[in-house]
Amino acid sequence: MIYHSFSYQRKSKLMSEHEIFLCRRRYMASWRQTRLTLSRYCIALWIAAVLLICPCFVPLQFAQEANGDGHYAALPLGQSTLTIGSLGGLSLSCGERTLIASTRVVIATPGWRSTVSQSALELEDGYPKLSEGAYVFRGSLEDKTSGCVWTFEQRVEAKGKTAAVTCMVSPSIDTVVAEAALFIDLPVSSWAGQDVLLVPSNSGRFPKEQAKPRHFMSGGAIAAVLGAGGESPLTFDFTLPARCTLQDGREYGGETYQMYPRLATGGKIAAGTPCRLEFVLKPNDLNAPKVVGVELGATGSAGIGTIRASSPTVAQYAKFELDVDVSGTWENAFDPDQVALDAVFACPDGRTLTVPGFFYQDYTRTGMGDREMYLQQGEPGWKVRFAPPIPGLYRYRLRLRNQGGTVKSPEHTFTCTPDPDAHGYLRVSRGNSHYLQFDDGTPFFALGENIATLPTFGLAKGEQLYETFAGVGGNFVRWWWSYEMSDLESRVGSHPGEGPGRYKLMSAWCIDQLMEKADELGIYLMCCFETQQYLRRDKRWPVFTYNVANGGPVATPRDYFTNAAAASFFRKRLRYIVARWSYSTAVFSWQFWNEVSACNQFRPDAAAVWHREMGRYLRSIDPMRHVIHTNHGNFDGYPIIDEQPETEIISTNSYSRRDMGQTAAWGARFMSERYAKPFFLTEYGVGHHGGWEREDPDGIIVVNGLWGAAVNGSAGTAMPWGWSNWVDALGFYKYWLPIRDTVAGIPFCKRTWEPVAVRSFRFRDTARLPYHTNVLVEGWPRNYAYRISPESWDTIELDSDGELRKPGRLKAALGGGKAHQFSVTYPVAGEFVVHVPELAQAEGAILEASVDGKVILRKAFSAGEDRPYEFWQHVSFPVSAGGHDIVIRNAGQVAFWTAYELVRYRRREGPDLDVTGIQTHDTILLWVRNPQFAWLFIREGREPTLQPEGSLTLAGVAEGQWRATWRETTTNEILRDETVTCRDGALVLNTPAIARAAGVRIQRVR
Repeated sequence: MIYHSFSYQRKSKLMSEHEIFLCRRRYMASWRQTRLTLSRYCIALWIAAVLLICPCFVPLQFAQEANGDGHYAALPLGQSTLTIGSLGGLSLSCGERTLIASTRVVIATPGWRSTVSQSALELEDGYPKLSEGAYVFRGSLEDKTSGCVWTFEQRVEAKGKTAAVTCMVSPSIDTVVAEAALFIDLPVSSWAGQDVLLVPSNSGRFPKEQAKPRHFMSGGAIAAVLGAGGESPLTFDFTLPARCTLQDGREYGGETYQMYPRLATGGKIAAGTPCRLEFVLKPNDLNAPKVVGVELGATGSAGIGTIRASSPTVAQYAKFELDVDVSGTWENAFDPDQVALDAVFACPDGRTLTVPGFFYQDYTRTGMGDREMYLQQGEPGWKVRFAPPIPGLYRYRLRLRNQGGTVKSPEHTFTCTPDPDAHGYLRVSRGNSHYLQFDDGTPFFALGENIATLPTFGLAKGEQLYETFAGVGGNFVRWWWSYEMSDLESRVGSHPGEGPGRYKLMSAWCIDQLMEKADELGIYLMCCFETQQYLRRDKRWPVFTYNVANGGPVATPRDYFTNAAAASFFRKRLRYIVARWSYSTAVFSWQFWNEVSACNQFRPDAAAVWHREMGRYLRSIDPMRHVIHTNHGNFDGYPIIDEQPETEIISTNSYSRRDMGQTAAWGARFMSERYAKPFFLTEYGVGHHGGWEREDPDGIIVVNGLWGAAVNGSAGTAMPWGWSNWVDALGFYKYWLPIRDTVAGIPFCKRTWEPVAVRSFRFRDTARLPYHTNVLVEGWPRNYAYRISPESWDTIELDSDGELRKPGRLKAALGGGKAHQFSVTYPVAGEFVVHVPELAQAEGAILEASVDGKVILRKAFSAGEDRPYEFWQHVSFPVSAGGHDIVIRNAGQVAFWTAYELVRYRRREGPDLDVTGIQTHDTILLWVRNPQFAWLFIREGREPTLQPEGSLTLAGVAEGQWRATWRETTTNEILRDETVTCRDGALVLNTPAIARAAGVRIQRVR
């Protein structure tokens, strides 16, 4: 017998267990193969001995190592054979038919920037081995990008005609993943055209033609059944519910589909945490489970039976719910043209409110965390929901329209009791239309973010995010009702009985649950019904329910806003939404579209008519009159839509700007001046290419966007995208704490605000002399640019402070042959820097710079093929004092993105800090930021330098004493807290030393 010893000593007292583990693993790898061969030899001898003693005992069939096929063992499973590879990969065949070509565990970092696969498994000494009837693989997978080493274990055990499979991975250090999954390759030749089920709720078919988009089915499952309804179904019976996706591998040139159930669905994973997938593989499973659908039709005479009220007494603004036994004849319970239930409430003040009823199916939760599942519970039925707005006695009747007739119930009553803590519904303020207030006049300021989409079985994750967000003061969430867990109607293809006018009852139930959580936590919801991806051919148009190819009425995206049948279906969806959720005070607004202006062949005039008609219809059926609006991708929206009275707030989005603080501040000021309506920057972030954790690991964009909007006239903070794998995973929720504490208790809607007036800003140290500092000039990118302004103008003019005279007109991208021409006046000799953070393609972009007609620089750019958007280079050239015409031209054919820095251009007499904010007679809010504290500079490796103390004088301030509290915007550290006196309208503040930024609350105390 051969023995190998291993000993180690710590290199230092600081040597971690992770480092010790790596030393041990590298040492053992040098002799692993020798021991592995010996182990295989010993196992083969043992089995030979068993066969000599009892030749009928054949639990495993081992493949010959000499044949070079890499197979290590084979298990007979009835008519099928499960083959196990030398690193644990599985394949399954039945006669000449290959059912599973291969399997492998894959762990992906966020954005799929890097992966580590089971094919790179380094087996531990003595593995694989047969242990208690199970074939066990144990070893490690090293992600060299992150430095994380994953412990790997797989067990395969034959159980009669089935096999139990367990896969487990565990990280050596705290890490963040996109997902960890078992990729299962399924030959197209074996499965094309056959049905597939993700039990309990999803059904579909393996596409014969290449699927577009490639992901053709997804959801949580307690079982996956391939070939459902055929002669020999193959079932994966998951021990714990698993998140599962099917995709078409032909997009990558292969001839397989892939199914990949997850061991982990993404996000943070603590060191040592096991991520596990367990299932029983059942070939030829004639008892395979089936998807249970909900019967939408009924036959019988129209009638209203028993009415069960949730309580005879309900508090003001609380939910009063009726369960109603309804009979009649219809094919689709969601179609109010076939069957419509309404409740008519007579209020104590004499008003009459009509509330639609809705068709309902209950569900129950099973499992936990990312392994939870929702199973149908009981029979479907009808409900009515209502929230009484005033105390007193309510009388109500139910009315049923069916088969051309109307049936009414007897009158019933309930009593509403006062609730002094209930503020009512959140609305646009009557006193200051730029802000929000509740029915009782209580002011509201939105501390918001997007938690827009969640996985199909993502309630636990949603609840965790809501609780975390509420814990830092978050009170406002934007939520899409068109994707995954909360998709009511938009996507077709993965649920039984789908089509226009047929809503996903499990999704509706999930919305119920998360809305209750929002109400409990004091979070108010911006509910978005539809998104531009469904009207884009390169995105979700192929799976859009209203697409004629899926049984819908719309032939092209262009036709959607003028198609009468599509409008009819959408109105019916609005009725269902009002019926089910209008009662809730957690609902702030109904948002028709996300980025409607980004739809293919978008026509503003047609969209304006559609929005006006839908807005009027929704207003007519919503008894609680929630706020109605839409959302644009281009930053300045479309007045033809935004000026309508049916558009009650203004909402736009922005990505790929390298200084999101400047973006949010400028947008809030611009929109507040244009419209007497609340403005929200409802999305912002790094970009659309994924991997935000790598691009902005410190969340510079997040914190600057929050403040830029909040103190410049927006009705709340800007609302970042990337809630799970970016904001939550990297711990950015802390950035809401400083702004929460700064704005707490300020009655925004009860004040008239003006931009803050800065009279002077000087050094506290009077010996310091004036100097000249840098200015950043940035254009608007992609579809998030300004659309109302002309595409370009002849000359880009800057004033002496470096401000663009027409900032909406500068485009960030320079296409082939395009140019930016600047007219500038440098007060002293300086530099002109062209930042190029991104290329459209790896090759073909050429920057040419000229000063006063003379070409002084020409540079071709080349980037990595896989990520040209991670270019992040800059070039510069000197500029003498005086006036100059500077032209930056793209002399190539491939676009590149720009930002410009004018070095030593702006004169300063004090700290290099930008001051912006708003003021009223008793409150001033400031955001004081080092201009170097911007994502562009941090991403290029430049850290902001500490700015010394200063003396800031504000004008137009009321006489008296004021208390000024300065908070660091990333740490919530109080930098200074003092009381100062305003005289002659001038308030002099002693500014602390600031490296990044400070939020300032200045309150008049007397």
